[in-house]
Amino acid sequence: MRMPPTVPPDYAEAAAWLARLRAEHRTRDDEARFRQWLAADPMNAERFEHVATIWDDMDALRDFPRSEPAPRRLISRRKMLAGSLAVFGVGGLGLQWSIATAGVYTTARGEQRRLTLEDGSRLLLNTETSLKVRFDSEQRRIELRRGQALFEVSSDPRPFSVNAGEHDLTVARGRFDMRREEDELSVLAIEGVATLAKADNAAVRISVGERVRVDAELHVEHDRPDLNDMLAWQSGHAAFRGEPLARVVTEMNRYSERELVLMDERASALRISGVYRVGDNSAFARSLARLLPIRVEESDRVIRIRAL
Repeated sequence: MRMPPTVPPDYAEAAAWLARLRAEHRTRDDEARFRQWLAADPMNAERFEHVATIWDDMDALRDFPRSEPAPRRLISRRKMLAGSLAVFGVGGLGLQWSIATAGVYTTARGEQRRLTLEDGSRLLLNTETSLKVRFDSEQRRIELRRGQALFEVSSDPRPFSVNAGEHDLTVARGRFDMRREEDELSVLAIEGVATLAKADNAAVRISVGERVRVDAELHVEHDRPDLNDMLAWQSGHAAFRGEPLARVVTEMNRYSERELVLMDERASALRISGVYRVGDNSAFARSLARLLPIRVEESDRVIRIRAL
């Protein structure tokens, strides 16, 4: 049985409980005694949430694809902790941790948010994302209204589905990245197999490493992108491979209130490659000026980019 990362001495008992509850041989008696431990000291819930967050931060949603199977279904931390909250920073983004039941969850520009659902599934919401969680005794259903989320789906007798406009993604278990922007949708399978269906069309199967994109005209495209590039956003970065600056600027503006503005067609057509930290458009613009034949003009709210 693997132990959590090193924690302060005061948190050692909480770490031991976390390891016990994550073990395959966990029993109902373990769960009952865990609740007794929580009730014995008001600080125990905070200690447990602290070590659980360390575990997830190192081993869950920000991991790139891994070969071992996803964790077994866990006892619901919503039932255990009744809503503890922790706030962390990653890559210049605001990263918020929540325990979710039902309702709408959103992120602002430049914010990321992690959710643990009542079935043990975990979500990472990217910048400017909104989704609604609707679980009942028969189904697990999420509506992705806009934005991007990484879903780590746990096993459960109830089907798990994500609605995005006219499309429904159905998953048994696994890890999937889903992005919805206006009338465009993309789904990337990291672990497991999913099915994307539209009411009047045949379902599309998405296997590990495959991405399916649907445009505004409902054209479906399959490809196998570089997973590290696709998942760079989880660690507060964006990856580009020979992309026109117009597209790069659009992507970087998703994470910052201080907008990059391209002032001419020549600047828009310039191409760039690399992995860049998001959330600080001023630093990004300075990097561009060292790499490309451009001039950067900064004001309080806007960063203008012109070709030389």
